[in-house]
Amino acid sequence: MILHKNHLISIGLFSLATLIACLQNKYLYKINIENINKSEEYLNDNEEESDKETDDEIDNEESTEDTQDVSEDSNKNAIEKTPVKLNNNDLDNNQNDSSKLPILKQNKSTIDIVVKRGETISSILSKQGISKAEALKISSSIAKIFKLRNIRTGLKITLNLNNDNNITNLDYLEFKPNPKYKILVNKNKSNFVAIKENVKLKKVMQSVSGTINPKSIKNSLQKCNMEKKIEKETISVLKNITHIPSVKKPIDFSLVYEKYYDEENKNIENKLLCISAVIDGKIKRIYKFNNEGTDEYIHSDGTIISNPKGSMFIQPISCYKKISSKFGPRMHPITGRYKVHTGVDFSANIGTPIKAAASGIISKSSYVSGYGKYISIQHGGGLKTAYAHLSKILVKNGQFVKQGQLIAYSGNSGNSTGPHLHYEVSRNGKFINPLSFIPKQPRQLTGRKLAQFNNFKHSINLRVAKLISNKVKTIV
Repeated sequence: MILHKNHLISIGLFSLATLIACLQNKYLYKINIENINKSEEYLNDNEEESDKETDDEIDNEESTEDTQDVSEDSNKNAIEKTPVKLNNNDLDNNQNDSSKLPILKQNKSTIDIVVKRGETISSILSKQGISKAEALKISSSIAKIFKLRNIRTGLKITLNLNNDNNITNLDYLEFKPNPKYKILVNKNKSNFVAIKENVKLKKVMQSVSGTINPKSIKNSLQKCNMEKKIEKETISVLKNITHIPSVKKPIDFSLVYEKYYDEENKNIENKLLCISAVIDGKIKRIYKFNNEGTDEYIHSDGTIISNPKGSMFIQPISCYKKISSKFGPRMHPITGRYKVHTGVDFSANIGTPIKAAASGIISKSSYVSGYGKYISIQHGGGLKTAYAHLSKILVKNGQFVKQGQLIAYSGNSGNSTGPHLHYEVSRNGKFINPLSFIPKQPRQLTGRKLAQFNNFKHSINLRVAKLISNKVKTIV
């Protein structure tokens, strides 16, 4: 009995010890689990901080490569999640290494240069440090569209330069040789390209009206406060259609012209459009029309009153009624005998302007029997022109005159049956038909040209009407 009880006690103690051991193992297992979770939270937090630091470094444009030894761990996942810490010594060493690299300096500047006497594009560029080879390329590109000899003293040239490691290069060049356009040079890889660019001009229409005293033309126009060029052109046009000093009454006139302004709002040009004048009760309207590249003054009915420049001989009289007598044999209107007519007669009112048909020297300027008041001009090469039956002579013997210069006014002096101009052309003393020397140009616009002129005239009239309407509104 006693042995049996001891046996039971031993069994009980063994069971108790086993239970205690199990409880201890369970407790230790729980602690290990909590430690593992905390470790994972710590790794995750550090990983987020590391990502945040990396983002901050990118935002600050500071990119630095760092290395650090990572201790091996038995747990592979733990190794991958272990935060990487930068070593300050390594960072300082990397910064010191980058500072040893060469620093490239590039400075850009824009300068304005005023061309001095004797300077050229090449010499100006060379003074700025640009190599001769580059300066030659730039000058050659400009020469393709602009004559370099026209680079004048006082011209402003704008240069856009860059200095790359003490080597000066041109990026851009600009100058304005004329208010209407500018020359631009741009670099295209290793070459340069020059272009001509038109300057956008502002147009403003102006109108002027007044009264001209026939005995004081310039003073009358000066009181109207118009531009000098327009004033001079107005006088020239009116002289083409009448002899102003012989007009009986003051001339009421109005004219319209355009004023052109550049980018700096400077008035650079004025262009006459039309003139209206009341001359001894008759209304004359003259338009300045570009007829196939040539500006001409034309009556409202399409009659041309000016001739193109550049012809060997121009017609000496612009405004005439008709050719009353041609070159060749005819019955003389006074003697009644057949005789060769040595020139051409242009029927015209007394006082109509007469111009030199070509440049030359006045060989005679006086009264010559049947010719009346007479002028002859030597043009060289044996050619001579003569003008007869004049009312007034404006030149003297030995005087040089240019083609188109006013030399006299038509009249009825000498043996004449009516006011007209007798015009002669001769070569080495032999008379030639003057009409063969006059440009083959119709005095009256016809067909397509007349239609173009009428459209132009209509557009000008509408603009003038609008201009007058706006002025009336302003006054009211």
